[in-house]
Amino acid sequence: LKSNVDAIRNSAVIACGQLKDKRAVPQLIQMAENEKENDTIRVNAISSLSSIGDSSAWGTILNALKSKNISIKQSAITVSGDLAIKESVGTLTSIVKNMNEQMSLRASAAEALGKIGDKSVSTTLSERLADKNESDTVWIKLAEAAGKLHTASIPEWVSERAQNTWEPVAVRA
Repeated sequence: LKSNVDAIRNSAVIACGQLKDKRAVPQLIQMAENEKENDTIRVNAISSLSSIGDSSAWGTILNALKSKNISIKQSAITVSGDLAIKESVGTLTSIVKNMNEQMSLRASAAEALGKIGDKSVSTTLSERLADKNESDTVWIKLAEAAGKLHTASIPEWVSERAQNTWEPVAVRA
């Protein structure tokens, strides 16, 4: 982890995650937070922190959700859902609502919200589903998340869109 060679540090970061080595958590946190660190290493540090599952890293993950770096933000969104970090719900909801965010980030944020399972986002999911201009990529993830949360207030036309488009069968159910 302390090598001067990026490839070696990156391999070590990945190995720590695969081994679920909790002793590496402080160094992985430091690497994930260091904006001067190689982006690939930072992304893999966040992923390894997820694999290890130590809640002491959640603050780092929550901060990464606000990163201007797309790769870092994407990784933090995925990890927030995988670890079901309830403290991330507000930021994830903001990402889903923000039409200026990249479509891939919004879709991942919707998926993460579904994994977390906090019913407080049901209204937001319904509102986004009701936007007929929502991209199919994001719409699918919104529909899947709403289904996981058993959201009751889904607009009627949503079923019709799911039946009449190419979305996966999971969305139609």
